[in-house]
Amino acid sequence: MRTVIALRGKARTVFALLAMLAKASGMLPCAEDLGAVPPCVPKVMAELGVLGLRIPRWTRDWDRPGQPYIALADYPELSVCTPSVHDTSTLRGWWENEGEKQGFAVACCPEHQGKDKLDPQTARSVLSNLATAASRLFVLQLQDLLDLDSAYLSEDAAKDRINVPGIVDDYNWTWRMGPEAETLLADKTWLETVRSIADYGQRI
Repeated sequence: MRTVIALRGKARTVFALLAMLAKASGMLPCAEDLGAVPPCVPKVMAELGVLGLRIPRWTRDWDRPGQPYIALADYPELSVCTPSVHDTSTLRGWWENEGEKQGFAVACCPEHQGKDKLDPQTARSVLSNLATAASRLFVLQLQDLLDLDSAYLSEDAAKDRINVPGIVDDYNWTWRMGPEAETLLADKTWLETVRSIADYGQRI
């Protein structure tokens, strides 16, 4: 605690708020520490054991020339690694339509440099690599899991996004799962693919 006690102003306020929230529940506390994060926040989170969020496409050393991607092995243990969240495109949507994926591939999945499409086999390999991140947790959105099988692959990955922040329209928050839950639970091949990704991360 000595590091935080020495902090003043915003750091002390952040510490007090996060400490109160962390004690209010028996659940493992995680924070969405994205965007413009004050320098005091990572220090306070570490002191309290609060997990931060690492989205690999944005996990870069922004202060270094070229802003290189941070190696998965160098992710902090007190973090959650996830390829996408409700406020971003899916991994496939980013890879095929938005991403600066070359540098990402070099750092996270070098065997897929130069691939323009994230087909199910490539998606399985990329997600398996991401599962090896040093983060305590690896969390996947359902859309990224559905992209592991051509039977569930949507025609337009852009439509798999849940929300575009700052926009109010008839599209945001309307995404619905295509296959029924019973179909997925009965699909042994798809389930085994999902398990293999989790197992791969645990073996490394």
